[in-house]
Amino acid sequence: MATLKLNSETVVSESSGTLTAPALDITTGTLGSGITFPAGHIIQTVQQTDTDNTTFDVGPSSKTNTPFDNLNCSITPIKTNSKILVILDISLSHQDSDTLHLDLVRDPTGSYTRLANGPADGSTTSATFSIRGSSVHAIFKQSITFLDSPTISSGTSITYGVLGWSSGSQSGVCGYNMSENTNTSDSNMGRHMSIITLMEIAQWNNIVIE
Repeated sequence: MATLKLNSETVVSESSGTLTAPALDITTGTLGSGITFPAGHIIQTVQQTDTDNTTFDVGPSSKTNTPFDNLNCSITPIKTNSKILVILDISLSHQDSDTLHLDLVRDPTGSYTRLANGPADGSTTSATFSIRGSSVHAIFKQSITFLDSPTISSGTSITYGVLGWSSGSQSGVCGYNMSENTNTSDSNMGRHMSIITLMEIAQWNNIVIE
């Protein structure tokens, strides 16, 4: 018979080839740095919410992180090979002769990497979301869940966010967390919250304790 103990607590016992794990009542303590979590395990979760609401002009020539910069969300992976599950839920409005496009990106304020984009076909635009409504009163709730595989060392912060731009030849008025109509005395005009949630997902299949 063999028994594996940690700090005098029996973790696993073996008898005639059968492994038995007793119920452990562990309520305190910190996992050591040498622990590798099972594949698919959520190591940590962070979230950024934004209730700021505004209308803004977006042009066709360049992509902008404004006014979405308060939605930017950062996570510092504990493990080097982890994947990051990105859950984006954003409220937008746009009624114009052009279309508002948005990209989900890594590093929205620097040399960004586009994520979760569809392929361009002919003159169509590759984007994560595209918004063009028929009314200045409409608000569109857009959501996406994307599993990112960044090449980055553990302990290095990664930031996710969105960039917006318009197609066509002119700038267009858009709404963020509100309708394009700015009337605050009309109960038909909504105000929303946008959210980004990031989860670090472990990729190893074994547990090592140093």
